[in-house]
Amino acid sequence: MSNEDEQPPLAGGEAARHRHLEDDLRLLVDRGLAFAKAEAALQQSRAGYAAGRIKWIALLGGLALVLAFFALVALTVGLVFGLTPILGALGATAAVFAGLLVAAGIAALIAAGQWRAMVAALSNRSDG
Repeated sequence: MSNEDEQPPLAGGEAARHRHLEDDLRLLVDRGLAFAKAEAALQQSRAGYAAGRIKWIALLGGLALVLAFFALVALTVGLVFGLTPILGALGATAAVFAGLLVAAGIAALIAAGQWRAMVAALSNRSDG
């Protein structure tokens, strides 16, 4: 083994007195580059893993949204069928429609309030 392949001692002794700063800096740079390459390989591997998993997450999330939509349609149809003997076909349809319209209006009002709160929080103006 040559002197260049050996790692210099870290502290003390006769060899430490004859070491040059340049050798220490080269060793530090070499170790830093090796660490950076290893870190880049790790992050590349993590990104590849995440990309593979995101595909399935998106697919399953989309399937869940579609199934939830169908469940709400089934609930709506069931409400119309359930209320038909009491209110008649048109009355049941109107009642379910009005109920859904009220629920949509409440959701829209809450969303608008959240929007205003977000805009106010992110606004640079001072109101008081």
